[in-house]
Amino acid sequence: MIQFFNMLSMIKTFYGKLSLLLLACFMVIAIVLTILAKLLTQNYQSEVEQKLHLKLAEHIVHDNQLFNGDQINHSAI
Repeated sequence: MIQFFNMLSMIKTFYGKLSLLLLACFMVIAIVLTILAKLLTQNYQSEVEQKLHLKLAEHIVHDNQLFNGDQINHSAI
């Protein structure tokens, strides 16, 4: 209980207020950087998946026997 009152008296000082302000700034910066890293990671993962699926789609189109050019191959169905 005595430590709690010591903390309250420290907050009333200039250095106590300054340290709380710096702690709050560090926490805000940490949260912003965490959110930014998550968004950038998701965007990069989406980009990699799209590039991978593009090459996969090219192979599927060439290997697919259901189409002759733009026409449907009814005998293959």
